[in-house]
Amino acid sequence: MLNVRIQKNDAGQRLDKFIGRVLKKAPLSFIYKALRNKDIRLNGGKATGKEILTEGDELLFRFPDARLSDLLGEEGPQKKTAPAIRLSDYCTIVYEDDQMIIADKKAGVLSQRSEAGETSLNEALLSYCGGGDGRYTPSVCNRIDRNTTGLVAFAKTYAAARMLSDAFRDRNSRKYYLAAVIGDVRGKFREKAFLEKDSSENMVTVGKDGCEIETAWEDAAHAQIGGRPVTLLVVELITGKTHQIRAHLAAKGTPVIGDPKYGGKMPGFPRQMLHSYMLILPDGRVFRAPMPRQMRRLFKDFNEIGVVGGTHQA
Repeated sequence: MLNVRIQKNDAGQRLDKFIGRVLKKAPLSFIYKALRNKDIRLNGGKATGKEILTEGDELLFRFPDARLSDLLGEEGPQKKTAPAIRLSDYCTIVYEDDQMIIADKKAGVLSQRSEAGETSLNEALLSYCGGGDGRYTPSVCNRIDRNTTGLVAFAKTYAAARMLSDAFRDRNSRKYYLAAVIGDVRGKFREKAFLEKDSSENMVTVGKDGCEIETAWEDAAHAQIGGRPVTLLVVELITGKTHQIRAHLAAKGTPVIGDPKYGGKMPGFPRQMLHSYMLILPDGRVFRAPMPRQMRRLFKDFNEIGVVGGTHQA
């Protein structure tokens, strides 16, 4: 037999989903049969699996120990040991508590791996946390492009993952980027457009069809590179689609510096000058990732403290 008491971090999950995370090798048909037969009990009674768990609930698994061991899987509900990874190669931690991590991702690092065997920011932070507990595996909750730097949110617990995912999905959070673009941009803009995906080139283009996007931006600082005007923009990502900022700004004739895919190729800038700078969560907490060194050298008059509530105040 196995007794499991629901902790704060596990609350809010559906019972059948939670059981599936505990009994990793049990198919759903087996779980529902066990519930019907009262081999799995919630607070001493029968359950359907649709119940939403609350802190303090108790689960009883009434299986022979040998059978239970097979259902739990090799690791059981214990923490897994993740391979050692040097976190500093992937990010700097901006904020951490027992629920989540806000990381400043480095350029060239994937937010999440696209192929087996790759190591992304997700694996690096998972290793740093010591892996999951068998019921929930910590993971990143938003992604930015490989060569874009800046803030990525990582949930240590199911409750944090739900909060962050809901905030991003429902647009209750606010996300701001710093984008260094070619051209002299003056003023504030908020525009909608449509993105069309070109899968063969892993690109998107602004057109008349596709998914609707909305982006806001304003100038924050100005400089020149080889006699060409360049502008630092504070960009609010209102919708969040792949390559949205890069494609939208390029369509306006002001591509991101160093972005060869969208027309911003420039000597001395091997990657796009795009930085996920500030995240405001629904509870009002504000997180910032320091301006990258190359961007700081170019725009020395930018006042980082002046970016508040979506408005840059010089």
